[in-house]
Amino acid sequence: MEKGQLVFNLANIENFNPDDFFISDSNTEVSSLLKETENWYNGSASILGMSKSGKTHLLNIWSSYNNAALFNCNEINDWNSITSNKNIAIDNFHLLKSDDESEFLQFYNELVMNKSKILVAIDPSKNKKIALKDLESRVNSFTSARINDLDDKLLRVLIIKYFSNAQIIIDKTVIEFIVSRTERDYLYLFSLLETLNYESLKSKNKITVPFVRNFLTSDRI
Repeated sequence: MEKGQLVFNLANIENFNPDDFFISDSNTEVSSLLKETENWYNGSASILGMSKSGKTHLLNIWSSYNNAALFNCNEINDWNSITSNKNIAIDNFHLLKSDDESEFLQFYNELVMNKSKILVAIDPSKNKKIALKDLESRVNSFTSARINDLDDKLLRVLIIKYFSNAQIIIDKTVIEFIVSRTERDYLYLFSLLETLNYESLKSKNKITVPFVRNFLTSDRI
């Protein structure tokens, strides 16, 4: 995980490249967690982060470095069908169904017995209380780290990376204008950049400070 700098995944960042790695105050806690797997309690860890904060990107990178199988929780119909003798990463763990809790608990206990590692991603805003007490206590014991709200440094990187991937040249004054006025929220930033890109293409207007101001002061995002 020490290679490169991590840029979190907005819509047009889908290659999960470990060379795109940027450390800022927003993600140092998570970065440390992924480098210190030997300190995970029972080999288990959780990443907490809001929508579009980069949890899926992190799971993909961690999986590639740790020979782990990656699953989306809402696509698993049978936990018994998944091998417990290799490392596992689970996206959207907050979507675990109540009816599947007992089955997952059995699967998790087998992972621990096999000394396999497990990393799960959770959106705290969508997380629900686990009904099964034994499972709740185990999940609460996971070594966890949170992706914090965006800081200015990471904001700049994400904006530059987004428009670079979209092959759009943006003046530095526009970037600084967005940084100084946008909400420190991953989903809001994603929506804003997507809107600016779409509306610029549709209207054939260059993305300038006045153009951006129109969307930062409206409900069109």
